[in-house]
Amino acid sequence: MTRTQKRRLASLVAVAASVAAVLSFPLNSGAASVSVIPFTAIRYGCSAIDGEAFVTADKILHVRNATNHNLWVASTPYLTGYADNVVNADIDLATGVGNAHPQQTMKPFVYDGTWESQVQIKIRPDGNESDGVGHGTGALTGMTVRWQVTGNFVTDSNPCGNNPFAARLAGEIQIPASAA
Repeated sequence: MTRTQKRRLASLVAVAASVAAVLSFPLNSGAASVSVIPFTAIRYGCSAIDGEAFVTADKILHVRNATNHNLWVASTPYLTGYADNVVNADIDLATGVGNAHPQQTMKPFVYDGTWESQVQIKIRPDGNESDGVGHGTGALTGMTVRWQVTGNFVTDSNPCGNNPFAARLAGEIQIPASAA
C-alpha cells in the first residue's frame, strides 16, 4: 500500500468513526417526552350559513366566510364537543376540483380550553380528502391534535340536527410532558 493510499484509508476510518459517534447519540437527547393519544370520532353537521359566493370569468367558484357548526363525538373527552368553522373555498366549475380552507374552533365539553385548527380540504369529483392540525388553548395549551377524515356516511340519527351527512375521523393528540 502506498503512502497516499494509507492516508486516504486513515481519513476514511476517521470519517467512519465520527459518523458512528454521531449516530450513537440519542436523537431526542434532552427533548421532553410526548404522550400520544390516538382517537376516532364522528363529526355531525348541525347547521350551516352560506357565505359570499361568486364566479369569476375563468369559471372558478369562490366562497368566502361560509360558516358551519358541528358536533364531534370522539373516543376521548379531549375532542368531544362543538366545533365552529369559517370556510373559504375555490372550486373550478369545469373540472370540479378545488380547495377549501376552514378555520376551526372546537370547544370540548369537559375541558376549559379550545382547539384552534387549520383544515385543508381537497375537493375532487370522485371524493374529498380532508385533514387538520390544531393547537390547544386554556387547559389544552401545549397540546397538538392531528386528524383526517377516513370516510363519509349518511345517518338518520344526527344528535344535533337534521343534516343526514356525517364524517368519520381518526388522528392523534400529542401531549408533551410539560402540558400534562
